[in-house]
Amino acid sequence: MPSKPAISLNNITFRWSKNSPHTLDIESWEVNTGQSIFIYGRSGSGKSTLLNIIAGILEPRHGTVTILGQNINQLKQTQKDKFRANHMGVIFQQFNLIPYLSVRENIQLSQIFSTTQNTTKDIKLLINQLGLPASLLSRKANQLSVGQQQRVAVARALFHKPEIIIADEPTSALDTETRDEFINLLLQQTKENKSTILFVSHDKSLSQYFDQTIDLQQLNKIEPSHHVI
Repeated sequence: MPSKPAISLNNITFRWSKNSPHTLDIESWEVNTGQSIFIYGRSGSGKSTLLNIIAGILEPRHGTVTILGQNINQLKQTQKDKFRANHMGVIFQQFNLIPYLSVRENIQLSQIFSTTQNTTKDIKLLINQLGLPASLLSRKANQLSVGQQQRVAVARALFHKPEIIIADEPTSALDTETRDEFINLLLQQTKENKSTILFVSHDKSLSQYFDQTIDLQQLNKIEPSHHVI
């Protein structure tokens, strides 16, 4: 019996207010479990909006968002937060580490709403796999290099071994060598965890690393001139 898709969108529309133009209009889209998907689109085309809808942060005006077999439209916001904490890992464009917290504390933030309770031993194992020494665990995030911050951001997203990873333009501020190293590291870890990954960027050259490339303009029926975010 075939497994359910990791992500399924049906008849999704979104706009920021009642009188504003639609940002997204997606008839149907499915992502299979374990796939690595590269979503391409120019700045302002609606990529981040799409990710936020999938993550349950934004509510579509119409349509159904089904994640791992769960219709998240039916969940209250607190339930969505718990669902996201248990099943998703998010990597942000600027990494969003809290500067005054230690590496260990930043990584453990992913467990605030999660039912998974990993140990310090698990943290040490993960950061070792990501090429960081255990001695960094007590160091504040603002004392790290950019490369170290990258790895801590990945560690935070992967710590509870989520089924879905969402990466929103995490390489936009990186040079080519650091960017390529970051993507290889991320894909290696998600493959080991058998996670599904959605990676968004306006840089189409990155598509070579992923199983499938989606041009948001082909998925979204809204004209590009009407896109907002």
